[in-house]
Amino acid sequence: MSVGLFSQEAKTFSRWSFTAEYGYNYFDGDINQETTALLPASTREITYGSTLEYNLTPTWGLMLDYYYFPLKGKNSTLTVSSRLYTTSLSATINFTRWIFPQTGNVLSLNGSLGVGYARYTPEPIDPATGLPPSDVLLNSSGKNVFQSATFPVTFYAEYNFNLPLALGLKLHYRALNKDNVEGVQNLQWHGVSNDYIAALSIYMRYKFKAKSTDHLRNIRIKDYEPDEGLELAQQNKEEIENLKNKVKDIDKRVDDLDSRVSSLIPRIEKLERWIANVGPDSDNDGIIDERDLEPNTPAGVAVDFYGRSKSGSSGTNTSLYSSSKNGKIVFDTDAKGGVYFDFDRIDLDNVAKVAIADVARRMGNNPDLIVEIRGYCDRAGDESYNLRLSQSRADKVKAELVRVWSIRPERIIANGKGVMPNSPYRYRLNRRCDFFFNDSK
Repeated sequence: MSVGLFSQEAKTFSRWSFTAEYGYNYFDGDINQETTALLPASTREITYGSTLEYNLTPTWGLMLDYYYFPLKGKNSTLTVSSRLYTTSLSATINFTRWIFPQTGNVLSLNGSLGVGYARYTPEPIDPATGLPPSDVLLNSSGKNVFQSATFPVTFYAEYNFNLPLALGLKLHYRALNKDNVEGVQNLQWHGVSNDYIAALSIYMRYKFKAKSTDHLRNIRIKDYEPDEGLELAQQNKEEIENLKNKVKDIDKRVDDLDSRVSSLIPRIEKLERWIANVGPDSDNDGIIDERDLEPNTPAGVAVDFYGRSKSGSSGTNTSLYSSSKNGKIVFDTDAKGGVYFDFDRIDLDNVAKVAIADVARRMGNNPDLIVEIRGYCDRAGDESYNLRLSQSRADKVKAELVRVWSIRPERIIANGKGVMPNSPYRYRLNRRCDFFFNDSK
């Protein structure tokens, strides 16, 4: 599951942490394999080390470690001490997050599995002589320095007592691919039985930037991977709000245009009447009274287009855009066009959505308004198919009003009427939905 879907910026988390460890180790070699012993080592030694961990998720991570293991063991004929240094890279898992992803973050059980490198210097001593035994092992350079691959497995419990700090208890078990940690020939089994190290340590973990930023070791899975459904719903809500704002801006511009057109229509009609030159002419000067600025011109006087005498005499000068003598015509600027469709389709284009937006505005301004949506088709197709298609178109427009504009469905009647009466065979103006309004009060 991804983070920050749908162009949302991904959240930033802290991921690094460091531990300092102290404890005891047990050497599981060949020097002391007593069948009745619970632990196969003869001596416990103090060990210490540290780790640097990078969390990929709240569950998984990578860890680089470094440890010092002073190993000791003895039997009746041999005493061995060996200084072993090891470093390894491991994959880590938070079992608590894995099994219970939504639990709290106070206590967690963890584990790791890795591979690494070990370097050790065995020093075997014969207690009878105080000298190295005769079968002591040396490398090709004549020194008692050896190398081995190591395979660490750890399990640890961790208690987070505040955001940056945690206290833990860790159990180690490290396998070596060599059997010569004791440094003597007679205890080397030639790969049949390799040597192992067990350890128990306590540690303190410090989580970098955990106070200023959420650290992945401190959060639950749902805080790292938010619910996609909720994210999608939030983004849809924001997109709808943006669309509403855009439509409001378009609606405002349309209203401004309506207002301008409404103011121009009477003046255009007045000019049309003047040009038509139809109407009474009281002074018989050939200029209708509608545009005659000198309605009492004496007979025989030459006049211009506005009935003014060319001799310079002037009558009453009225405005070029004055109201008609028959009264001002009032236009219903709320009367909008319908919604039109392509052939055999119910899809809504941008023009259709603007018309629906205007209907939604009217219904939003008047909560008692009810609208009937009448759907029509052209004559292509049989009667039953056209009835279904016209009903689908009306339902599509109704769904847009309900889903996008939150108009209650009980205020909308979707009515498929089939073929538009007296329509041509295929004609876009007949593939439409019209709106008819009625006040419910």
